[in-house]
Amino acid sequence: MKITTRLTLLLVGSVGVVYILLQLYSFNYYSQLVHQQVDTEAELITNTVIGRIRDVTEGTENTIRTATVGIEMLNWENPDDIYEYLEQVMKKNVEAGGLISGSTLAFNPEIKKQAYFVWVENGKLKKIDITKIYDDVKRPWWEESFNTKKPTWSRPYFDKNAAGKLMVTYSCPILKDGKVVALLTADVYLNTLQKFLAEVSKDNNNEYIFVLYNKDATYVSHPDTQRLAKSALELNKKYPHVMKVIFHMLEGKKDSEMGTRAGQDIIVNYTSIPELGWSVGVVFDEEKIAKSTYDMAYRNIIIILVGLLFILTVIALMARTITKPLLRLTDYVRHVGKNNLSGKVPYTEGKDEIAELAQSFSFMQDELKKYIASERQIAGENARIESEIRFAKDIQESFLPDDETLSKDERFDLGAYLSTAREVGGDLYDFFYLDKDNLLIVLGDVADKGVPASLYMAITMAFARSLAKMFSSPAQIVTHMNENLVRYSKNNMFVTVMMVAINLKTGEARILDAGHGMLYHISDGKPVRPKMAKNIALGVRKGIRFKETKLQLKKGDALFFYTDGVTDALNRKKQPFGEDGVQKMLGSLKKNASVHQDMHDIITTLQTYIKGAKRVDDIATVFFKKTS
Repeated sequence: MKITTRLTLLLVGSVGVVYILLQLYSFNYYSQLVHQQVDTEAELITNTVIGRIRDVTEGTENTIRTATVGIEMLNWENPDDIYEYLEQVMKKNVEAGGLISGSTLAFNPEIKKQAYFVWVENGKLKKIDITKIYDDVKRPWWEESFNTKKPTWSRPYFDKNAAGKLMVTYSCPILKDGKVVALLTADVYLNTLQKFLAEVSKDNNNEYIFVLYNKDATYVSHPDTQRLAKSALELNKKYPHVMKVIFHMLEGKKDSEMGTRAGQDIIVNYTSIPELGWSVGVVFDEEKIAKSTYDMAYRNIIIILVGLLFILTVIALMARTITKPLLRLTDYVRHVGKNNLSGKVPYTEGKDEIAELAQSFSFMQDELKKYIASERQIAGENARIESEIRFAKDIQESFLPDDETLSKDERFDLGAYLSTAREVGGDLYDFFYLDKDNLLIVLGDVADKGVPASLYMAITMAFARSLAKMFSSPAQIVTHMNENLVRYSKNNMFVTVMMVAINLKTGEARILDAGHGMLYHISDGKPVRPKMAKNIALGVRKGIRFKETKLQLKKGDALFFYTDGVTDALNRKKQPFGEDGVQKMLGSLKKNASVHQDMHDIITTLQTYIKGAKRVDDIATVFFKKTS
């Protein structure tokens, strides 16, 4: 990509990122303002609704409470006096603009089974003893007020005698000697409240307003008249967000929440009316609220695109004035790349950045001539170093044990394999007798590659062999190895080690895993990774107490040691061999085969897998099989 294009894209991209960040900030800020406005509007609407409801309820409550005083002074044995008094109460309510549609004086059935009812129908007052029509004790307004002996509002219910209109009843108990002798009630139809809430919704930016009766979640008011006097919990049980809001409303909380109903994102602002046991909810359409925010975002995006196009044009013109001399310098560099060091560098006169770059090229040309001369000398030196590295590889391989020295022992069979990613490496293995009945196997991986790792590997092997002459326990050997490696390590190098001491007589194996973890126990042809105590790698820090794990081997059992060069080996598709590959490889070994055959199959499998791919790490494996 040319520098003009890169410079243009860099500058335009930087400006674009700034524009986008500003847009995101303004979008978020404006969204918050809109939602704050919605909360304020919802609170105003809610307060208006509550005020209207309280106007109706307080007027009704005052009328009935005042009327109970007069009721107690009447002759209850004379129905005409009661009817006349109730008619006066109704007339005064109508004159005061009240909404009481009917009033009942219902006696305690234990005292007197009568309930005198006066109501308004077509502008005229009518009266009846409702006990002749139905059992007033079973009406929604009777039980709670009678039991609590307190004035209460009933849950909403439909009046079957008034074309199914929804209504609520306010009941005020009349007490004598602490006993309820009668209830004085006032019926209020909710159709007026329905119309009022519909008008409020129409005049404001909300979807609709609903009212719940908190005790059983019954709808007191809702634009969908089919929901009236029905349970909001039953109607909304498939909408989790709505159910959450309803539960909060029933608890008498006041808040604003976002949710989803029937695929529509909504905001519900709700509050309670404790004295009625009602809650009022105002529902807003989130999409409509956010529309203004999105419109603003779209306008800003158009402005950004136009601005970026203008900046792109200006930058492109500026970049060309810079890149023209650079193109001539590019032609000069191409000639230099073809070993033509005799050409003259253009634009070496001047004081700007281009001239400084040209002078640098001129200096480079002189230095390149000197470098070519010295490179010939270095080539000879490199050949010497390569020869020494090959010699180091031979020395490193000489450190490894000769497995033929152990092949005469009929109690076990053993094979090993080491392949380095470079000339020398940091993987190691060793095995030797601790005494005539105990064999020690060591496999390690230095956390590096190349010459430094090979030197560290040599030190580790030397410590292992020398300490094994003084101690027989893997924990003791590794503990002293760690102390010495920490003492002599100067470059923060460390080595992971798997050390196993095997009693060839009893088959008991003592395993010590120092940060390595790569060991399989093969029994009856099934490879299983044994559970081993975890220990830290060697050379990290002093004072570590290492723990061993015991494993019982029987005749025919085998142990497969390996380094991460096996699992990390990549094929041509750069896919690692992995633990699954190791398990599959070990599981496919032929039963009763010799260790020589097993090692041949293992090496062939690995070499086939990584054929044609670049080696990424050293590989070391040891295969031990108990033969008696």
